[in-house]
Amino acid sequence: MNLQSAYFTLYIVVPTLGIGLNWRSAIRFETTSGLPLAAMSAGDSVTLLAQLAQALFHSAPKNGLPTWLLSGTCKIDLYLMHTTSAFSVWCWLALSILRYTAVFHPIKYRTIWRQPRNALKALGCFCFLFETWILFVVVYSEDGRACVEQPTIPQHNVKVR
Repeated sequence: MNLQSAYFTLYIVVPTLGIGLNWRSAIRFETTSGLPLAAMSAGDSVTLLAQLAQALFHSAPKNGLPTWLLSGTCKIDLYLMHTTSAFSVWCWLALSILRYTAVFHPIKYRTIWRQPRNALKALGCFCFLFETWILFVVVYSEDGRACVEQPTIPQHNVKVR
């Protein structure tokens, strides 16, 4: 096994094991900042894997592949990248609010410990919903051999009335 494949294996194994082992202590996990940290870690891991997939996509030969397949790959990869990175940032904000509440309002923190789970669910839904524009706008450009925004978007799709 060479060094490059060892690093690639670590990128997959370490976050997976960390998330899996954190689920073993569910009560402690849910009553502390572990849940937002795990969600942020999962979001960051998916973002990094999507960036790796994008780098491999651009370095791989694409001769003979249909444009719809290349555009679909661009759409899915960029959607995952945007959604999970946005989710990770919002998880960081939720975690910061939890930490502030735990330090400056400890009694209130003990009474709202279930709320972060509900907030993370809402954040996940909002992120996946608000980034759907990528699925309609991103295409694969044969000229630049890259994922780009569609140059001919009809105005009625963009204009808010």
